[in-house]
Amino acid sequence: MAGMMDVRKACVILTLALVPMGCRTATGGGGGAVLCALDGTCPAGMTCAGQYCAFLDAGQSQVDGAGTDAQAGTDTGAGTTDTGAGTTDTGAGTTDTGAGTTDTGAGTTDTGTPDTGTPDTGTPDTGTPDTGTPDTGSPDAGGTLGVAALQQAAASKTCANPSGESVVLKAVTLTDLVVTEDEGALGKLGVFYVRPSGAPTDDGRWQGMKIVVFKGKSNVKQGDIVTLTGDLVEYFCETEIKVDFDKIQVTGTAPKPGAYPVVVAEVAAKGAQSEAYEGVKVILKNVEVVEPNVLGTDGKTHGQFGVAAKGQTVPLVVIGGTDKTTFTKKDPTSGQTVTTWTKGQGFASITGHLTYSFETYVLRPGSDAELVQQ
Repeated sequence: MAGMMDVRKACVILTLALVPMGCRTATGGGGGAVLCALDGTCPAGMTCAGQYCAFLDAGQSQVDGAGTDAQAGTDTGAGTTDTGAGTTDTGAGTTDTGAGTTDTGAGTTDTGTPDTGTPDTGTPDTGTPDTGTPDTGSPDAGGTLGVAALQQAAASKTCANPSGESVVLKAVTLTDLVVTEDEGALGKLGVFYVRPSGAPTDDGRWQGMKIVVFKGKSNVKQGDIVTLTGDLVEYFCETEIKVDFDKIQVTGTAPKPGAYPVVVAEVAAKGAQSEAYEGVKVILKNVEVVEPNVLGTDGKTHGQFGVAAKGQTVPLVVIGGTDKTTFTKKDPTSGQTVTTWTKGQGFASITGHLTYSFETYVLRPGSDAELVQQ
């Protein structure tokens, strides 16, 4: 028993220092509490409460396994509850909420900073104008146009193909035209001239057009009002409309149109003003023959003669024949066509339409009656 008591005494030291060998201790959550011996005993001054040894209050007795404790007596402090030993150690049982806290940081929505950007005003692309290559493809459709507009177009004023034919506009429609010359013959084709029904009475510039008829005869005559559709062409630099006879419609009649008075400079063979009168019916007064036979570009005569204002030799106006004039003949020696006029022959007036042929403007009377001699 004494040995047992020694062990107990030694175990009391547990509360002050280290636990000696032979004592049971709890090394868990109690932090060094003394466990009751296997037989339920505890060191002196302690009693077994459950599995742990608890200190006795002063004067409290304990039944030792061997007898009664000599210190038994009234414990005046026995009614005082030792709350210290019974205090719950909440520290060890406190929930560690730190580790369980939800990490909302990673889930925070990234609203970002709105990208307002800087407006791209750019630099205007002034570039280099695309002059390109002119589109020489198929001519556009002409639609409904006027005679003056067609005659003043760049293609009419500046001939691009002086040695052939160029189609300027296809399917051109001209309306309310007055026929200024009966249809005559140009080889196997018919030819007549027109001007707008509303043309000025005192200015004939750009107011005429040559019409060449294909696939038959139209049989139109002066004063007929017509509508027609054909192709605008430059034929060796002469502006004309090529039209099939069945594309010509007579829509009415008007008085026979007169001719616009002109002076020699306005219709000269090589004059700068002559282009404006191409296809126009004009009348030239008080002129005389200065060249009975004018040579062509081939060096031959073709039944044309030259006139100028009386007493003058220039500017020269070239007069050419038609199928209805009779002032030409065949020269028996050269075999070339020559005129019957002599130098100095005077004319009170010569009326006709101004044409363009072989780099020369030529005034062509519609008949002998339009050559009024003096």
